[in-house]
Amino acid sequence: MNKLLMFLLGLMLLSTPQAIFRDKFIASVDEAYSEYTIIADYTSELYSIQIVKGLINEKATYGISFFSSRAGDYYLYFEIDSIEYKISPDSRGDYQLLGIKWRDYEQVKIKIYSKDGNLQYPTHPTVLEKFDKSSFTGNHMGLDEGGTLTSLKKVDGIINFNVYFIVALIIIAICVIVITILALTKRGMFSKEVRKEGVFDFKEFIDKQITSQDNDDWIEVKPESDMEKPANQENPREVYEKGHRYDDDEISSIDVSKHLQDAGFVVDYSLAGDEEKNMIMLELMHLKNERKISNDVYLEEIYKLWKK
Repeated sequence: MNKLLMFLLGLMLLSTPQAIFRDKFIASVDEAYSEYTIIADYTSELYSIQIVKGLINEKATYGISFFSSRAGDYYLYFEIDSIEYKISPDSRGDYQLLGIKWRDYEQVKIKIYSKDGNLQYPTHPTVLEKFDKSSFTGNHMGLDEGGTLTSLKKVDGIINFNVYFIVALIIIAICVIVITILALTKRGMFSKEVRKEGVFDFKEFIDKQITSQDNDDWIEVKPESDMEKPANQENPREVYEKGHRYDDDEISSIDVSKHLQDAGFVVDYSLAGDEEKNMIMLELMHLKNERKISNDVYLEEIYKLWKK
């Protein structure tokens, strides 16, 4: 008795995880099927797969067992009419389908992918053909206790994902080529004319302000119409009267250069960058709003700031 127990224990210790997984599947098939045939029993260093063909619940179907040597290294997919389907693996990443819920499928292809998306090309059968249960005779008779059949779920397969990824790369490459051509030929958004559109020209703005200021200094008072003058009245001379200047024209301005220099700004505007010029302009606007400099001084300083 002790020798028998030692022998059985030795067999258990010699059994590999693949063999244990396979034996458990075959035992479940023998219990559920009325009759069946083992059409694939393949084991390698990478994975093992067993496929049975037979009758369960009086329906013709296939059962599949798939075990990865390293957990999660391989995935099982099925292809029906060029569309990929899948089932959920167990917690380790292996599969045991007691039977597939066979609908109107004429053929089901078994596809094995590695975890990096590469399709494997095994030597064992991978195509499951529809068969007539009335003419089927299995090599093994089971207990015919029945079992649950598994439905296949449609999925965007790994190959489809790779196609989308490749198409996205092609679109990105085309965009890069088009942008490069436009940049080299100075067209489109790289054209000087297009880049100038919508850009505020400070120099033009200041010139207009100064011109408007000069024109507003004197206002021409035109004589009344000749129709309204008495016949014996001579034409009056054209009279010009002083126009109203800005209220802050009489402000005694501070030394702008010294003020900017004390504030840490570059007073030689030709050495200042665009960012610093914007800061200087904000400081000048602040001085003007606080009535520390006149409008004329403000406009003159802005002109100096942005002139090229």
